[in-house]
Amino acid sequence: MRWEVARAHVRREARDGRRETGGARRETRVVLVQRDIRGKFLHMKPLRPLCLVMLLAPLACERPPAPPPFAAVADMRQLMASVVEPAAELYWDAVGSVDDSSGTTAIFPRTPEAWDIVRNSAYVVAESGNLLMMAPRAVDQGEWMTLSRAMLDAGQRAIKAAEARDTSAVFNVGAELYETCTNCHARYAVGLLRPNAK
Repeated sequence: MRWEVARAHVRREARDGRRETGGARRETRVVLVQRDIRGKFLHMKPLRPLCLVMLLAPLACERPPAPPPFAAVADMRQLMASVVEPAAELYWDAVGSVDDSSGTTAIFPRTPEAWDIVRNSAYVVAESGNLLMMAPRAVDQGEWMTLSRAMLDAGQRAIKAAEARDTSAVFNVGAELYETCTNCHARYAVGLLRPNAK
């Protein structure tokens, strides 16, 4: 058998012995309910306020879970120079064309291994959006988060385009990613049109 805390509706007569207008009053009380191992109701008794406090106190004292033990190794400048910029540049340069005196030469990955490199750079860009939202890099909780999330979303589209080995999609998503980066730089790094600009 076990006891459990429950709520019960109790019918109560008026103190002067007469029923109140509309009949007996219904009150809600916290009670202890006893059930057998099959869950069948056996007994109920009122729960004193002190007992209720003792039963619920452990719940109130529970500590929130500790934050994940990550540690930011690179500051913002180092993250951009060593992680974000190389990956973004590789993706942007993966597809395109060159016009010279001999004509137009198409640029695109020509082997499965080359496509894998492009896809991997897209993963780095996408995850960099998460890195930018981590403390202490996050500049604010408003527009910074919105722009960082936009980078993450563009990176996910870049991954899909590279996995599909779709040169047009890689080119178009690359343009979207470039716009995302320049929007952030226009707000937080004025003067940089492209991440690696001097």
